[in-house]
Amino acid sequence: MKNWRETVGRWHLGQLIIAGGVALFVALILYGVGVTVLMETYPPASGPIEVLAYISLVAALLTVVGAIVVLWIWFGAPRKP
Repeated sequence: MKNWRETVGRWHLGQLIIAGGVALFVALILYGVGVTVLMETYPPASGPIEVLAYISLVAALLTVVGAIVVLWIWFGAPRKP
């Protein structure tokens, strides 16, 4: 029988990998929406649409920063023996 700590450790790492993939996917969608609205619309976006595009870019940045912070905490946290 496997050590239960190894099993739980792998399970948590698997969850982290799935969550990281979802976070990256969400960040790419938000970034794509923001860039598309700002760069590809004619006439150029203005008013509330422009504000929403900038909000989506900031949300994408915060999603990536949050994922990095979670990874930093995960790999930097001391483990109990």
